[in-house]
Amino acid sequence: MNYYVGRDGRAVQGLQMINNKKYYFGNDGTFYSRAVPGKPTYFSQWDGRWSGTWFNGGTFGATGCVPSTIAMIMNGSYGINTTPRDVADRLGGASMLYGASGRDLVRMVNSFGYATRNLTTPAQVKDDLRDGYPVIFLINLGIGHPVASYGNIDGNTEVFDSYNHQFCNGGTQWMV
Repeated sequence: MNYYVGRDGRAVQGLQMINNKKYYFGNDGTFYSRAVPGKPTYFSQWDGRWSGTWFNGGTFGATGCVPSTIAMIMNGSYGINTTPRDVADRLGGASMLYGASGRDLVRMVNSFGYATRNLTTPAQVKDDLRDGYPVIFLINLGIGHPVASYGNIDGNTEVFDSYNHQFCNGGTQWMV
C-alpha cells in the first residue's frame, strides 16, 4: 500500500499532482482510485445535429439546455462518449411541459451511474471546483438555465453555456 506525505510529513489530502497526474486523497491520506474528473467538453444545444429535433415541448435548440449541460460533463469530465441528444433520450419523459427540470437533471445524471450532490454553501462550491469537480449552476433568466463550470484558479471558474454562449460568454470566468 502506498502512502503519500507532504514536505511537512503529514498525509496529503484532496487533489494532488504527482508526476504530472491528478490523484485524489482522503482526509487520512487514503488514495482513492476513482478518476479525477476533467474539463467539460463544450456542446451547443443549437448544434445542427440535434437542434431541430423535438425535446419536451419544443425543438432541442430551444429546450435542450439540461441534456446539453449533462452531456458536456459526461463527455469531458467523465470520458463517457455521449451527445446532448443521447442524454435527452435517456430521460424518457420529462417532469415539465417545456424543457427539463432540476429533478430531470438528477435523473439524467443517475442514468449514467453517477450521483449528484446539492451544494448549499459557497465553501462547498469552491472546494468542489478546486478539487476538479464540475459544478452546475442554475441561473435565473426568467426561467432557470443550467451552465456547467469547472476549475477554481485564484477564485475564477470557467463557464460553459449551452445556449451558444448567449448568457455566459465561452471564456467567461466567474469569481467564486
